[in-house]
Amino acid sequence: MEKGNFTTIIHPKDELNYRNAVDVLDEMKITNQPIYVLTDISLK
Repeated sequence: MEKGNFTTIIHPKDELNYRNAVDVLDEMKITNQPIYVLTDISLK
């Protein structure tokens, strides 16, 4: 991993719907985020 890279952690709220999840993942692609994680909604 190159110096300066970081991981984006996406921790959705209970209200997250499918459309919003797709929008968030689209933004990760548009902004060229190389490393991101969508965590389990039940983890608190």
